[in-house]
Amino acid sequence: MAARAICRAGGGLIVMAAKPASRILPWLLGSYGLCMGAGGLALILAPARANRLEAGTSSIFVEHLAQSRGAAVLALGVIALLAARDAGRQRWILPGLAASSALFAGLFLMVQLSPVAAPYRWVAVLLCTLWASGFAWQSAHGAEEIDRLPWRDPSRLLLISFALWTGITGLLWLVAPGGLGAQLETMAGQGAGYFAMARGAVDLPLGWLAWAARDRLRLPVALPVVAGMFVGNAALSVAGFIAQMESIATPSRWTVELLHIVWTIGAAVIGWQLSRAGKRAVSAS
Repeated sequence: MAARAICRAGGGLIVMAAKPASRILPWLLGSYGLCMGAGGLALILAPARANRLEAGTSSIFVEHLAQSRGAAVLALGVIALLAARDAGRQRWILPGLAASSALFAGLFLMVQLSPVAAPYRWVAVLLCTLWASGFAWQSAHGAEEIDRLPWRDPSRLLLISFALWTGITGLLWLVAPGGLGAQLETMAGQGAGYFAMARGAVDLPLGWLAWAARDRLRLPVALPVVAGMFVGNAALSVAGFIAQMESIATPSRWTVELLHIVWTIGAAVIGWQLSRAGKRAVSAS
């Protein structure tokens, strides 16, 4: 009897400890989503001003890079905001959001240790650190849902292609900016090489999220990532087309444009299918 009472008391403590965690997660996702959404829109609509606020420098190519990064940042914001609506089932995305927050914090800190440091950036460092810690803590709670499609399924292959492209290019941007970073500094001044790494800090987590979603395309929990993929690729298509109309146009970018258009259309179709499946599940229940 005593052992049963102890077990019941322990179970009660676990439930009480889990409730605050479940209440905190929607706030974490909501605040992250709003800030990423606002930051992404700022990078897309006012890249020159956003670049100067972020790293103290800009140029035509760096502005295009900012718009492309803004599309990915906006995608992360959309993912977090949609996930906040059913936060308890969306813990599988938290490692990706924690990684993005940690990378953002590191990049902002790197700028703060450079000659272009500014007091307001410490707010960004603090927020990103809090998000990274919160998402990492929350990811330990709850179970994951997985329902794999056959590996040859077009939807699964679409997400795998996007995940590999975005993740691999993001990793290269982040860890091996090399000559591009030096070229950016030649064009836009000291500190511009930061933007090469900043692009990777966004693309790498976004690629990881798409990779994780490939095993959940039969479940409504994949909808936030698919919606973010749609928004990000649509914005990237527009940003790439604008760049092709300027002096930085290159023939190879049309190939990338085509990829983003295919991923946009594919994400729209998958999102529509997931939305219909979710409505049917609600009607059945």
